[in-house]
Amino acid sequence: MNPNDLMKWQQERAKELFAISHKLLETAKQLSEHQVAEMKASMDHAKLYAKQAATNDMAKLKALQEQFAEDAQVRMASYQKKIKSILKNIEDEAVDEVEKHINKARDAMEQWLKNASKNMPAGSEKFADMIRDVADAGHKVLKEGRKMAKQAAEAAESSMAKMERAKPAAKKAPARKAAAKKATARRR
Repeated sequence: MNPNDLMKWQQERAKELFAISHKLLETAKQLSEHQVAEMKASMDHAKLYAKQAATNDMAKLKALQEQFAEDAQVRMASYQKKIKSILKNIEDEAVDEVEKHINKARDAMEQWLKNASKNMPAGSEKFADMIRDVADAGHKVLKEGRKMAKQAAEAAESSMAKMERAKPAAKKAPARKAAAKKATARRR
């Protein structure tokens, strides 16, 4: 590799690293914006709670706390979706970069085989074909591994979504029983 090619290669790597660092900074900015919003919501809740505590009305305090818990749960669900989206984008970009580098490496190997086969002794075509077959097999294994990892991630996400849908139903059932017990106790 001559000095000009090396410099060009280094410049390309520097651009790639800059793009990655810019993406990571943008991700950190998005996450910090959520943290600021969450802190503001907590401060607003604390103010309301302090005002309500001054009135010594426990029923209103309890209702306020329950409302805050519900709001926090909604914000958390939104945050989880945002995080999934951010991580998915980062993953997609990383996969694209890896694929690009793998393709460059395959092209370089293919070029090397073409150049080397000119100087190889007769009968070495089988060796070059074997190297190509090994490279193709490795590429197929990589693609299959990515496919399996993606399926596993989707299955895990699906399971988590099912668990999240089951949680609210489980929480509401005891509340209904408690309400039914109170109604029965009042009748007596």
